[in-house]
Amino acid sequence: MNQQIQNFLINQWYKKNLFSWMLWPFSILYTFLRQRDRRRGLALSRTRLLEWKQLCQNKRLAADNVMHQTPTIEIPIIVIGNLIVGGSGKTPTLLSLYFALEKRGFKVGIISRGYGSECSEPTLVEKTHTAQQVGDEPLLLFLKTSAPIVVSPDRWQAALFLIQKVSLIDIILSDDGLQHEALPRHYEIIVMDGRRGIGNGKLLPAGPLRDSWARANLVDMVLWREQRIDSLSKSLSKRIIQASVVMHVSIPQPIHNRPFYYDGFWQKNGWPSKVHAVCGIAYPQGFFNALKSHGVYVIEHAFPDHWQFSKTDFEFDDVTIPICMTEKDATKCAEIAKSHWFVVPLRAEIEEYAVDAMMSKIAPMH
Repeated sequence: MNQQIQNFLINQWYKKNLFSWMLWPFSILYTFLRQRDRRRGLALSRTRLLEWKQLCQNKRLAADNVMHQTPTIEIPIIVIGNLIVGGSGKTPTLLSLYFALEKRGFKVGIISRGYGSECSEPTLVEKTHTAQQVGDEPLLLFLKTSAPIVVSPDRWQAALFLIQKVSLIDIILSDDGLQHEALPRHYEIIVMDGRRGIGNGKLLPAGPLRDSWARANLVDMVLWREQRIDSLSKSLSKRIIQASVVMHVSIPQPIHNRPFYYDGFWQKNGWPSKVHAVCGIAYPQGFFNALKSHGVYVIEHAFPDHWQFSKTDFEFDDVTIPICMTEKDATKCAEIAKSHWFVVPLRAEIEEYAVDAMMSKIAPMH
């Protein structure tokens, strides 16, 4: 989608106006199609869940006979998704959950659709892959974790491929897939950006919602980024775990660890004083605001989500000003990056009790 159109829609979605009401009839059609797809997906998921249990049992028996050790009885699939169009911090949240599970001794695999990738069939991500081949988010997840990650347009096929190709897997994390009901799952997590909420509360295309807020009452956990929205939080069932996920932005690091000599551009706190901020994510303003919160003067350059960058995208007048970008964008710029190009790491921190609560529910599967 053109960035100007995307920005226009987002601006309209987060306020009540005539434009949204004009699109409301199309939202009714979207709701009908979404409910139909959900019913079909859930019916298919129930059948696949039985198949999944049998596959896990066969895998366990094979491990008992060959490796003389007992792995997971049933490998739980945990879906981390959101309800709105646009970024909510889902990928860094998944990374935080991955490391929390790894710290507890679990072998974790990841499945992803690989939006924008060239994959037409299940593909195990390797270090030789590029973002164009497997998608920027799966590549970023692999570079940060070295975990077994399978990319496929069909997440069910990705899950099957993962347990067939990797001998020991205790838990599978699905990068998004909340609306892909045909994928059986054992635990659902929604990441909600408390700064943005659900906008005008309407479904696509009149609003930002992929599903109505009522869908949140069917998940197991809601993670609030930065802050809770009281009206939405109080509307959730008491059985749903609610916790906070905090994002920590780190000082920019050179993409290729090359020296950068323009010392006049750096503040005493380690942050540059002025940057070209290049961003191709769903909600670029969030990245720009994070830089500004550290006293950085930001020259904004927003591109559509999953944008495939080229050298011409970085032809700015003043080449001495540092260029900063997200980790996801940096996966597509390694080959063209220059010495004054920096990546800004983002780390999510989930409240410990939320992970413990999740583990208490899926523990019987181990």
